[in-house]
Amino acid sequence: MFNNEDRYALYNRMDFSGYNSLMNSLQSVQSSLSIHDDVSLMQSLAQLSSDLSIAQEDFLSTIPLPQLIAVLIQCLHKENIPDIPLYAMNSLVSVIDSLPHASGIIVQSGGISILSSKLMNFDFIDLAELSIKVLEKISYENSMAIVKEGAFESMINMMEFFESSVQKRILNISVNISKMVISRDVLDRVRLQVPVFVRLLEFRGNEGVMQNEKALDFVVYFTENFVRIVGSGEETLAYFNQLKEFQVICQVIDLISNSSSLLLKSIKLLRVITKHSATMCCDFLSMGGSDVIKEVLSKPHEDLSLVTETLKLANAIIPSIESDLPVDSEKLSIFKDRPQYLNTLTEMILPRAIIMFEELISNDSKIIVIEILEKLIRLCPEDELRPLVSTASFSTFISEVLSSKEYKMIENGLKIVNTLYDKMIDTVLTNFIREGVYHRVKQLSDPSTIKNIKPPKPPASEFPLLRRFFMNSETEPNERQMFEELMNRINNRNSEAANEGIRSFFSMIPQEPKINVQQNLLTLTNNFLEKHKSIENKEAYQPGKNLMKIVKSLGSLSGDNAFPVLIKLINSLSCLKRFSYYEVCNSKLAETILKWLSDINEVNPDVLLKRLVEFLGLFIKVNSTGETHMSVLISLLIGALHYVQHFSISVSSSTISTRKLTQKHRLQFVYTPDSDIDLIIEKNPELASTHYFFLAAGQFLVTTGTYTSFDTIKNSILTAKSVKDLNNLKDHFKTNTERRLKMEYLGEYSDEEDFDPNYKSRNSLKDANENPRFSINMTINNLKITKGMTIYEALLSSKSSDNSIVKFKLCVSEEDQKLSEFMQSPLQLYMSIIHNSIKIGLDNRNKALPYLTLLKMLYEINDHLPIFIPQMFYSISYNKLPLITFKSAKLTSLLSRQIQEQNQFLSTLNIRFGGDGLPVSGALPFWIKYLPDTCKFLFPYLTREGYLYSFKIRMSVVKLKVRVNRLRLLEDAIGIMNNCNLIRQGCLEIDYENEVGTGIGPSMEFFSLVSNEIRKLPFWRKSEDSRLFPLPISATSSNWKEYFNFFGRFVAKALIDKRQIDLPFSPVFWKLVLNQPITLLDLIKVDKQLGQTLIDLQEMLIKCKTRNTKALFKGVSLESLGLVFTLPGFDEIELKPLGKNCYLNLDNVEEYINLVTSCTLLQTLQAQAFRQGFEALLSSNTLNLFTEEEMEDLLCGQVGIQWNMSELQQYITPAHGYTVSSPVFYNLLITMTELTLSEQRKFLQFITGSPRLPVGGFSSLNPRLTVVRKEPSIFGMHPDEYLPSVMTCQNYLKLPEYSSIEILQQNLKYAINEGHESFHLS
Repeated sequence: MFNNEDRYALYNRMDFSGYNSLMNSLQSVQSSLSIHDDVSLMQSLAQLSSDLSIAQEDFLSTIPLPQLIAVLIQCLHKENIPDIPLYAMNSLVSVIDSLPHASGIIVQSGGISILSSKLMNFDFIDLAELSIKVLEKISYENSMAIVKEGAFESMINMMEFFESSVQKRILNISVNISKMVISRDVLDRVRLQVPVFVRLLEFRGNEGVMQNEKALDFVVYFTENFVRIVGSGEETLAYFNQLKEFQVICQVIDLISNSSSLLLKSIKLLRVITKHSATMCCDFLSMGGSDVIKEVLSKPHEDLSLVTETLKLANAIIPSIESDLPVDSEKLSIFKDRPQYLNTLTEMILPRAIIMFEELISNDSKIIVIEILEKLIRLCPEDELRPLVSTASFSTFISEVLSSKEYKMIENGLKIVNTLYDKMIDTVLTNFIREGVYHRVKQLSDPSTIKNIKPPKPPASEFPLLRRFFMNSETEPNERQMFEELMNRINNRNSEAANEGIRSFFSMIPQEPKINVQQNLLTLTNNFLEKHKSIENKEAYQPGKNLMKIVKSLGSLSGDNAFPVLIKLINSLSCLKRFSYYEVCNSKLAETILKWLSDINEVNPDVLLKRLVEFLGLFIKVNSTGETHMSVLISLLIGALHYVQHFSISVSSSTISTRKLTQKHRLQFVYTPDSDIDLIIEKNPELASTHYFFLAAGQFLVTTGTYTSFDTIKNSILTAKSVKDLNNLKDHFKTNTERRLKMEYLGEYSDEEDFDPNYKSRNSLKDANENPRFSINMTINNLKITKGMTIYEALLSSKSSDNSIVKFKLCVSEEDQKLSEFMQSPLQLYMSIIHNSIKIGLDNRNKALPYLTLLKMLYEINDHLPIFIPQMFYSISYNKLPLITFKSAKLTSLLSRQIQEQNQFLSTLNIRFGGDGLPVSGALPFWIKYLPDTCKFLFPYLTREGYLYSFKIRMSVVKLKVRVNRLRLLEDAIGIMNNCNLIRQGCLEIDYENEVGTGIGPSMEFFSLVSNEIRKLPFWRKSEDSRLFPLPISATSSNWKEYFNFFGRFVAKALIDKRQIDLPFSPVFWKLVLNQPITLLDLIKVDKQLGQTLIDLQEMLIKCKTRNTKALFKGVSLESLGLVFTLPGFDEIELKPLGKNCYLNLDNVEEYINLVTSCTLLQTLQAQAFRQGFEALLSSNTLNLFTEEEMEDLLCGQVGIQWNMSELQQYITPAHGYTVSSPVFYNLLITMTELTLSEQRKFLQFITGSPRLPVGGFSSLNPRLTVVRKEPSIFGMHPDEYLPSVMTCQNYLKLPEYSSIEILQQNLKYAINEGHESFHLS
């Protein structure tokens, strides 16, 4: 519904011809009704029905809806002319389709009874079907009215006379009714139809799956409401006996075995009936129900809701000893008489409990696992339980459970540890001490700790209307009205309301006694501590005490020599019984090592470097098991990180309401410059005009959606040219409804945008707008707006509401303030690493911060290890710790789940909004937002790539069609990339002049061919590995800046469109782009021979200084080399003034090494131009997700490797004429395994449009490579006489049925050589 302001704005944009026609038709119908002219009425209704069928929601929202519906219901009573009610019913369908809230008005206008009467008239079947369609819409919010008017019984009785699509609507109505049963009288009327739905549970093949699905839903919802309203007793027992007579359990198990699509709903029904009936529970287990549970829980599932529902089923089956419910007493008797049932469940669930707990996302699901675990530990015999609970991993798991903030989690955790102390204290005592269980429980004995625990959620009915009212303040007006009416009836239930079953409605809301959270937890805690006092185990405390003693000694050292203490630490880490994560955390090991190695505020930097060298000298050595002491330490730090901080993810995206997605917010933006703005402008004169522009504007209004990013608003503010542009932002960020209006009435929006075919001639390199060196900072309610923050996050975090004030000010972009530097000494590099390591993104109070900081510092040191270990410096192939050493499996799993949640959220947006560019993400945990950037080493490459395209980059569904000419490809590409405002709007779709190919293939080929042209440009050093690194500026053409700016835009656009490019930039170039420090080691990656020469010179210099030897380089004196201070390979470039006349000698060799390295590597101006071009489309911070070595994988795909038959057979699909046993298909695979790397590139270019496969090879190719049989285009032509062809957009290879492998190889190689750069063979 639109408010008056929205409606007024809508009027100003609308074409009134449609609105006037609609109102005229309505008035004409009213007039005909008043004069009883049925012929005129039929004609007017026909016009009204036609107008309503094409009217948009926004049109209908402006007309008097109650008046329209009243007129249409009146027309339904007119039966003299059959077309009159038919047109009226069609009109009702149009109205309720566009405006679902109209259902309430239909009910209030008495429409149900007339709709019900039309169901029985089979002379006009169309009218009956339309009536059912209207009733379906009504049932979503007003289903009880359908029952009370008798329409429900009528539909069920007549259902078999309708076709399947209408039957589906009737079943939808039935399910909606079963959800909304609120009173005893309604319950009794609906119960009469239960046998119909139970019969529909019978599996009748695939054609009956829809009926099975709806029947499952109906029985589930009705059974839940039945138990709530009736309660336990004889009547409930009779109901479940009725289900038993109908053999419901048997039917549901049969459904599970025959249709996987019904698995989730079948398990839900089993859960409901076994929860409330011990008899049904026994039947389920006797029929092999345990196998159903085992089948789900023993396999990994993408759909976690299935796992959760199965766990709920298991939880419903297993009784609680503490429960006083009769059904639980009956179940306990069953398990006592049939112990095999309990044994089966125990063997199935207990060993996987920890794994399931880790895999599940929501706390509610995790709590179910703990509840099941608590029940099984109580019921299970000691001998069967002991092997499962005696491990250190089990105690670590329980310790994590007790660190939760959820009451139910902690309560069940405390019950578990109390039960285990009662049953087998000797078995678990040592691990409970060493893994921190005892410590966690002791913390809970402090009332101040318990205060921070979340109380259990108040019980709420699962009845949807009540749930939405209690849990969501954004209920529809008619829902609130309905609820208020119900509450009024409840309050007056002593009169007529009591006769209508309101007492039953009120009693269905669970009225459980309030739990005294603190007292309950304190009781359980004290019970455990009393039991713990009864037995002593001093040995269990000793390892932790020993570690604390070593750590304390290290922390107390003030000098640079810690050899004895470090040796003790190493010996302790090398013990067979390693320290637990609790002991590591409790000892403050991470905090102490971090402070000892990096406390620049208290310790001289030279001392810190000496400490580091000593530390590395010991910890890079290998222990008796083949691991380095460093890898052991890192493993402990990662485990302790998980122990000390409970990392969670956000699952709110799956429950986002449509209303929230479409909700608009009005924010007042106010320009509030810093007090020293004049000084800033003096240093940065280019800010002056923008400052005075914002000053003149003062403030302006921005209307935006919930999930719009502040980055989007910032860009719009910065690109505004006038105050009018700023004022227009009040309706700039449209919701989908408004965009649809603009598309349909003003033609301002389209899913496909075309470039002007003549744009190329008007653009050149110099037309590209430079990225500004300034930006704006914004705050809302004193909360700083960070990069990527959405409106939703900001309002939530700042506790602000609509109409909040956003203050913004100008600032100089930080990225331009510091360029890459050459680290001439280990000390300089170490200080840089220390400063970079503290940039984590978490709050300083976060317990995980010292662990992450130390891990990041060790990761950076590992990357530069030879710089700090002199004996390793002269070995080019030094052994760093493998990157997998730093990976966190637990955080990776959590991040992968968050990516999955986010992708589901984006999918929801695309479905509801047509993918019209709404920004991503809601309120994410801070670690999700920052750690993939700042601590990338924790996550594998593929996970970070998934994060990139879920949180950083949105691939647009809008296609921008461009036609290019192969003869001027680079010129065309420059013209395209210069038009930033346009290419930001969508994904490039390229086709070539005079060629037939179009779509993904030509687009991918465009990026590949332009890459080839870029590599030919005279800006790159010659390299053995073909990686691109810039020549010195003085050795290139004068327009280098414009070209590198274009390169940046081209790379950014390739990332956005997810197109592979063939530009393998040197890792060192990416360091320059990201302003990272460089070292002498980087020179080897750019020029291996030059780098090795300088390293040899440095080695000679060190030997001269330390051993007092003669300065000989490979047996020759430095002076005899005749080297002068010019850049090697560039005699015209002097390293310093008069460098051509300055010869190399022992006194200046160090200066020579530093100057050659810096002059070769520090091509910072080119990198800066590249970065400015890149940032015209994307933030350069996007690249922080990846290492400089990984950038080639990200942009170019997998480096060529020889293909093997097993991989090809697994990931290449034969279809449409070929099978895996087809000779031609097998011959193709043999041919592919024999292709050279050069031929592989041409083959891939021909098939996919790109010369490389993505990371992961053929398994990651999407869509997969498919080989189909190509039929002759000319009748009678032999397959050997024509060539293969491709469909690049689908990765299809159309292969003729060649007579031999020789013919196949000949024709295929001809095609890939001649056709890999055109689409004549597509």
